Amino acid sequence: MQNTPRQTSKLLPALFESVGENQRVSVLHIGPALSETINFFSGFRCKLQFVDLFSELPFIANEQEDIDLQIHRLLGLPTDTRFDVCLFWDFFNFLNAETIEAFQTVLKPHLKDTTRAHAFSVHNPRTDPYKSHLYSIQDLHSLTLRERSPKPPGYAPHSQRRLKEMLTCFSFERSVLLSDKRLELLLQAKP
Repeated sequence: MQNTPRQTSKLLPALFESVGENQRVSVLHIGPALSETINFFSGFRCKLQFVDLFSELPFIANEQEDIDLQIHRLLGLPTDTRFDVCLFWDFFNFLNAETIEAFQTVLKPHLKDTTRAHAFSVHNPRTDPYKSHLYSIQDLHSLTLRERSPKPPGYAPHSQRRLKEMLTCFSFERSVLLSDKRLELLLQAKP
């Protein structure tokens, strides 16, 4: 595991600062389950929900299902599930406005007023190079990154301003510009 690239995170500590030591935490992780993340959460009393929606991209409405129904089916969340933490990684970079709206429609009933989320965006969608990674949490201050292969289809990142407009069920608490021109985002659910 020593050859796996790592990235320091300034926002992960803030993501978990409201999680008490003995609190049961419910986590939504968009992407495959990787060993580092599982090991990290083994230190919490938690329920992890891993859903690799990247493998289902792109979402296209068809005669059998509209996008909302596809996402609802793929997430497979019980109606009483409420998340404390959501890890979106770079998922929103692969969704158009319609799909982001459908995703939020499905997710909103599963958010608490205190739900926090983590995501990545780009500083400038016209000039930023495309890099697709699988992310996992190494520890409270660092992530591991693996190159994603094959790369998911539909890469169409949004500016931070545009993403703020589209993510109506979250407010942007903080953003950090990373050395590779990506933005690390800390989001808070809106009541």
